[in-house]
Amino acid sequence: MAKYKQLWKNYNDLTLIGYQDNEVKNIIPLDPGNLDYQNVLKWIADGNTPDPAFTPAEIAAFQAADANQSVVEAKITTAKNEINLSDLAGKTYQQAENWIETSVTDLASAKAALKKIAKIILAILKAQDLSA
Repeated sequence: MAKYKQLWKNYNDLTLIGYQDNEVKNIIPLDPGNLDYQNVLKWIADGNTPDPAFTPAEIAAFQAADANQSVVEAKITTAKNEINLSDLAGKTYQQAENWIETSVTDLASAKAALKKIAKIILAILKAQDLSA
């Protein structure tokens, strides 16, 4: 491990924003008036190389997490697009019961209500399924 570690804006943006002293763990800004920064520049001028902000394994882990987040967001969007919750959105339990009482009057309306409820349950399950 080198004495210093680069600090980047983030793993996708390799803009150098400072250094970290690996021995005392303090952050050193890119400020020419800062004595610690001057020491970093001298250390580099003496032929030393600071550690990168992230290892390749860390970058791969960040990218995997980003990909997983994108999958989750896509599933939520799909679930929202699959159903129309306007009949039940924002309702209390009592209001939901009243909706059932007024909406379910025969076998056809019972089937329609069950289909809507099944879609709601499916959307919730899809939104919670983070493993696939």
